[in-house]
Amino acid sequence: MLTITFLAVFVGGLAIIVTTVIFKSIRTARKKRDASDHIDRGKNMDAIRHLVEVVQANPDDLVSLFDLATLQIQTGLPFEGLQNVKKLLERNLAGSGVIHVEAILLGAKAEFALGNRKEGYKYLMMAKGIDSTSLEVNVSLAAYNYDEGNYPDAYGYASRVLKLEPDNVSANFYSGMAAFQQGNFDTAVGALEKVAALQPTNHQALYSLGRIYGKLGNNAKASGAFGAALRHAPNDESRAQIYLQWGINLNKSMNHDKAVECFQHAVRLASSTEVKKDALREIISIQEAARKVDKVLEALKAYLVLDPLDEIFKAKARYYGELHTNDKLKKYEMATLPDFVNYCCDIAKQIVRIDTIVATEINKDGSVDVLANRSTKTQNSNFQFRFVRTKGEIGEFPLRDLYAKMRGNSGEKAFMVANTSFNESAVKFAQTRVVTLVNRETLLKILDKVSG
Repeated sequence: MLTITFLAVFVGGLAIIVTTVIFKSIRTARKKRDASDHIDRGKNMDAIRHLVEVVQANPDDLVSLFDLATLQIQTGLPFEGLQNVKKLLERNLAGSGVIHVEAILLGAKAEFALGNRKEGYKYLMMAKGIDSTSLEVNVSLAAYNYDEGNYPDAYGYASRVLKLEPDNVSANFYSGMAAFQQGNFDTAVGALEKVAALQPTNHQALYSLGRIYGKLGNNAKASGAFGAALRHAPNDESRAQIYLQWGINLNKSMNHDKAVECFQHAVRLASSTEVKKDALREIISIQEAARKVDKVLEALKAYLVLDPLDEIFKAKARYYGELHTNDKLKKYEMATLPDFVNYCCDIAKQIVRIDTIVATEINKDGSVDVLANRSTKTQNSNFQFRFVRTKGEIGEFPLRDLYAKMRGNSGEKAFMVANTSFNESAVKFAQTRVVTLVNRETLLKILDKVSG
């Protein structure tokens, strides 16, 4: 009787255990299915929650642990993912369904995501030691070396992949980018055009092609590539960078108006202060060359909002602010050379009484020489003028040149007229010669008397 009772209890207990195991297995399988469904619908956090429960219920399910680590790293949880990778690598993965090299590469991704580049590199080299022919390992090493600025090695690793898989998009990309950085533009174009053919939405390849075409002087292809890159750029920051480089290319090809439009788009779209500043510097440079005072001042004000302590641009803003409010000074500073020559003649007549403009000459540095004459019954006098437009202080050597020219023209006196100041050596030189210095302050007073 006792034996029968014991047997009944044993069988009953065994049935409970079996039922529990079966129920647990069914529940685990359902959790896996739920996780897969969440991944398909892009609900990664829900998928992670289900996979955590699966792994807790069955620590030996290494495939689920691998999937969990992968999803955590992809979802912005690299620390948690790395801990699970370490658990994987502590186990014997043979026969588990998890490939050892892939688990190691996952560790590298986690370390890189955490900013631990040296540790990530260690994982890559560990993976290489296990399988040096792995395409993923070599692509990862190409990417790492490219990011580190080691372009020859990046190109080498990418080339290994291309020998086995010529249409590998990532390998073509890093091969092309490494070649670009080393100045091998033909190779770079070939590789990146292949990327664009295989993956037409790859904005990075298109953007780089735009830069290379620009360097090669093929402006039409450059604009086409930049335009395509813009259409496929994932966000405004990427678009801002594309517009910045497109503008630089257009400016080099003398399409200044279109370049300014690109730079303005870059300023509008960029969240990066440095990208905004780079674009505004380009605008300032173009508008300065075009002598558009109002546009220069507008860009300078925008720049100083971003960097109010920049002394160089603060000085520029003061300078252009003065031009903005003084039309005669603006005319002196910004007039085209033919108009400037005529204006110089008018100014000369205000400095000293003259009867005739004998000759004018435009010098290589953009300064203008005016030879004027005054005649009386008893005296015939020549006056030599030089009008200078420059940002820097004027030294002694230009004065020596002017003085020599005055003597060659039998001049009575020379006048150096400038929109700036003179240094100490220039002042000392003039004091011992018949040379009068007209600095910015004096010029402003003279301009008030000039008609027109």
